[in-house]
Amino acid sequence: MNREQFASGSNRKRRKMQNGLTEIAIALVFVGTLHLGDSLKDIGDAAAGALIPAAPSILVLTIWAWASVRRFRAFDEMERSQELTSFAVGFGAAVWVMAMFGVATSISGTPTPPLAMAAPLAAGIYALARIIALLHYR
Repeated sequence: MNREQFASGSNRKRRKMQNGLTEIAIALVFVGTLHLGDSLKDIGDAAAGALIPAAPSILVLTIWAWASVRRFRAFDEMERSQELTSFAVGFGAAVWVMAMFGVATSISGTPTPPLAMAAPLAAGIYALARIIALLHYR
């Protein structure tokens, strides 16, 4: 392995680590905005008052989506393939988990999970799927 290839591989690993840390930070901010929205939900019954608790979470989800698209556009073909596989597995599994909670709720009356936790659940499963894909294609 020559010096340029080593530097390129090192930069790629550093970039992936920075992207992962950025996603973790955004996910933590999102969970924080969920708690903030929960504490602000008693502001009012008007339509504008009902949007105030949801606004921070919507803003963070928008930033999260924008950052993901921007990161995805910088990938080469192999990285895009890994990301799309991880995305499909992560969000498919999250939909399956939420659907199973819905079935369990309708049949046995178990408590329903908060719908706002679907995005962090999907992101967590996506992160695990991405780690597995990166280890598989190493």
